[in-house]
Amino acid sequence: LNSSSDLGKPHQLSDADPAQDDLVTVVAHSERLGAWARTQGLVTQAQDGAFQTDAVVDSAQAGGPVFGEDGKVAGLLAYR
Repeated sequence: LNSSSDLGKPHQLSDADPAQDDLVTVVAHSERLGAWARTQGLVTQAQDGAFQTDAVVDSAQAGGPVFGEDGKVAGLLAYR
C-alpha cells in the first residue's frame, strides 16, 4: 500500500501464507475515529494457514485485511 488512495481499490489474494518474521500491514477503518488506520508488525507465529502478528491492533479493526510483504491480502484480522 503506497497511499490512502490504494485503500479503495481491489487487491489480490496472496498465493502463500506469511512465514514467521515476515512483515505484515493491517488496515482498517475506525468508526470511532472516523479515519483509516494502518499498522505494521512481524508475524510471530505461523501454523496451519493461520498466523499471529505483533502489529498493534484493537477490536475495532477486526475483519480488516492483513497485507503481506508482496502487497497482496494474506488474511483478515480476527481479534480475540
